[in-house]
Amino acid sequence: MKKYTVIFLMVLALLALTACGKSNTPSQPDDSSSSSTSSASSSSSSVSSATSSASSSSQVEESEEESLVESEEEPEYSEEEEPVSSEEEESESSEEETTLPSADTDDPDFADAFDGNSIDQAFDSDIKLAASTIQMIQVYSEYAETWEAQIDTLYKELLEITTGNAREELKWEQGMWVNASGAALQSIKNEAGSGSTAPLTVATKTMEYYRNRAKTLSSIRYQLTGETGME
Repeated sequence: MKKYTVIFLMVLALLALTACGKSNTPSQPDDSSSSSTSSASSSSSSVSSATSSASSSSQVEESEEESLVESEEEPEYSEEEEPVSSEEEESESSEEETTLPSADTDDPDFADAFDGNSIDQAFDSDIKLAASTIQMIQVYSEYAETWEAQIDTLYKELLEITTGNAREELKWEQGMWVNASGAALQSIKNEAGSGSTAPLTVATKTMEYYRNRAKTLSSIRYQLTGETGME
């Protein structure tokens, strides 16, 4: 009996030692708790990063707005590119918008100035001296060439005093007249027919054809400069 009692006591002592050893063993941290803490720390870091990014973006936007306001309030011009004044812009615009004046050969002031030209005066003297039809034809043919040369002179002078659209209109109008001249002169010959007076009629109307064109150009010059361009 005593033997069993001793064994029982020894077993109790071993159990007591085992229990004491377990109580002194440090407990292991809970994995779920550690994971939660790490997740919370990561979330906190993400929030902090997002906040920092938003703050940085806000600062950039504010900086851009300030730069835009400064550029609007104080425009800067480089030394190489000076601002064009409104007067210069208006001058360039008016130059491009200038149109060629229409010929006004019926204007009394122009008519008085043109009729006294030296070509007409010389023609009047020469035609009075012509004693035959052949001589008259020669006089008309000579002054047809004189007026044709005067057309070229007036046209070149107008090119020098016109600019922009007016100059382009002048070139276009003269080109149209030159292109139509062949048909116009042929029409004069066709209308004159083949009678005995036909050569004189052709010579007379041919001179008038060139004189009328010269008068038209002279009228345009008169409106631009106050001068006919005729001697």
